[in-house]
Amino acid sequence: MSEKIYYYRVEETTYSAGCDEWGDPLPGGPTCTNLCRFEVVKRTPQGVWLDIGDIDLKLVLNHWNKRYACPTIEEAKASFVARKRRQIRLAESTIARAKEAMCYMEVKGFYNQAWLT
Repeated sequence: MSEKIYYYRVEETTYSAGCDEWGDPLPGGPTCTNLCRFEVVKRTPQGVWLDIGDIDLKLVLNHWNKRYACPTIEEAKASFVARKRRQIRLAESTIARAKEAMCYMEVKGFYNQAWLT
């Protein structure tokens, strides 16, 4: 019998801070990182098929730079950090555009207001 092979992925999960008296979730729960492990169900010359739960399989090709899961825990951690850095850059860019729009509105008003006259 052959030994099982696993791939790994680090994911973030935000947990609930609880519920109020009406049963609605409260904001501000803790965000934690979890290590997910996926069994390799089939190896091909180009990559692997992972069992990601229920009846779903996911293909991970060897030559992909951005992989869904990685063969080692260290690679999975590095992949998670790269994903979160990119997410932060995108969020910072969105915030910068929103601030620019607010500033433009306060200083110059509307860009195209020909129909107002």
